[in-house]
Amino acid sequence: MITTSDPIQVELERWFMDSPIHVGNGAYATSVEDGRPSEVYPEITAYAITVAALLYAGTQDAKYLDRARSAAEYMLGISDPAVPGVDRSTYYTFDTGILIDGLLTLAEHDQTHRDRWIFHAGRSLEWLASAFTDGTFPSVVPAPAQRRSDRYQWHLRQSMHLTKLAIPLLKGAAALGESSYERTARSLLDWALTLQADDGRLRINGSTPSTRLHPHCYALEGLVVSGAILDEPVYTNAARRGALWLAGVQDQDGSFPQWWPVRYGSMRDRVLDRVTRLRVTDAPSQAMRIWKVLGIAHDECAKAERFLEGVRQEQGGLPLHVRSIGPV
Repeated sequence: MITTSDPIQVELERWFMDSPIHVGNGAYATSVEDGRPSEVYPEITAYAITVAALLYAGTQDAKYLDRARSAAEYMLGISDPAVPGVDRSTYYTFDTGILIDGLLTLAEHDQTHRDRWIFHAGRSLEWLASAFTDGTFPSVVPAPAQRRSDRYQWHLRQSMHLTKLAIPLLKGAAALGESSYERTARSLLDWALTLQADDGRLRINGSTPSTRLHPHCYALEGLVVSGAILDEPVYTNAARRGALWLAGVQDQDGSFPQWWPVRYGSMRDRVLDRVTRLRVTDAPSQAMRIWKVLGIAHDECAKAERFLEGVRQEQGGLPLHVRSIGPV
């Protein structure tokens, strides 16, 4: 439940509702530069459904319910049942799962249109389940041709971020009374466990030994929420191990690197990371949420919060990352 009594939360709520990242009709852009929004990002707009619905649940302010409804209608207008990429030529399983979660969350708090949201969540769930194979999902349907140069583009491959899809599968199983979705979720979670190293980190996928912290955190979200829903200690314990690993690799300033232990990608990116320092803002934000849910790493959580506050931009948003050379 989200409330708006805390001053920082009040500021974030205003940014969510009124910043240029909202381009109208419930749609949200990828980013804002020089006050101008980029193209609409379906995944972010799907997340906006959940955020607005939870803000409504915590405040009972109708403006949040209106925003959740408009974001949901926008997504249904472009998806029905799967969420397309920005270029609208392919469909993303992860983004579709985020839409399902948003629709089911909205259904919990919008009794007037509950049946509509559940119906469309069910259609998207049916599509999502049909894509499940070999213990996990493809990231993109139809699968793009893989070239050696893009083998580490994790968002186009079967990677650890897909573990989070267990959440909409389990919520859908409960809302629709469809036990097969729970079985699919368990298979997905078990697939993730096979990629967890002894130190708790989750490798990006079976062909890449390193960990990218952003999808690692997505996987932990799937494990911790699923462990609670299913009352399965094996998933909760895996999430705790992965969360403690995060605390161990956090930098002193509260930030995180993008990859661990080494960068994967193009030669240019790897050379750039050798001579500069890249600090990301997605992983600290995710880690804070996971640590708070598990009730651990209080000092690390405070450090992450200070880091994010230190790089927050004047208009209220965060840069995706900060790159520096020495103290510059």
